[in-house]
Amino acid sequence: MEERMTSLQSSNPVDQNLLYSTLVKVKADSEKIEGKLRRITRVGIGEQADEVSTKKIRTGTSRKNNAHRHPPVKPRNQGGRDRFIKIEVPSSAMKDKLLRHMKSGRQSLTRRFVHSYARRDYTVEELELDRSLRKQAGLANAKVGKLQYVVRDLQIHQLKNARHLPYRSPTSSSKSAKVSSGSLVGSMDASIVGTSRSPNISP
Repeated sequence: MEERMTSLQSSNPVDQNLLYSTLVKVKADSEKIEGKLRRITRVGIGEQADEVSTKKIRTGTSRKNNAHRHPPVKPRNQGGRDRFIKIEVPSSAMKDKLLRHMKSGRQSLTRRFVHSYARRDYTVEELELDRSLRKQAGLANAKVGKLQYVVRDLQIHQLKNARHLPYRSPTSSSKSAKVSSGSLVGSMDASIVGTSRSPNISP
């Protein structure tokens, strides 16, 4: 990189601007990834009637950790979905330790919101993969008429004991694939057997 910078000192301004823009982007991306390595995302923690009440919900972590709803203000088109809770801790090692504790299921918050679960903070690419897998699992569940496949940690898991699909009102039927594939994974650790990128279901 230093050699490249030296060679561009005598080159035209366009090349220098391009290199500068690239360096700025690389630095911004690295800072973003570093932040994600220190964050946990909690999914499925219900919201209250207003923002003040929602903020009073304990996240199950130390008050020293920075926890907030994402996005900060609930969008009007959010429908019935609850916003994620993002928790930032001082280091990646502390994040790993806290995440293991959250996944153990020994928390009052987990008992209160039995369908909630915790995961690391995904990158944009991981979120796209997560959505794709949830769509696959949702279609597979609709095919068998049961909640048999769920998505967790970027994998499709098959439940040992299939469950009934969540009741969906007519107005939310378009979201059935997403909800049926992922909203109940938080309390199913003991029921999950094996993993698969794509459900093997006969036509």
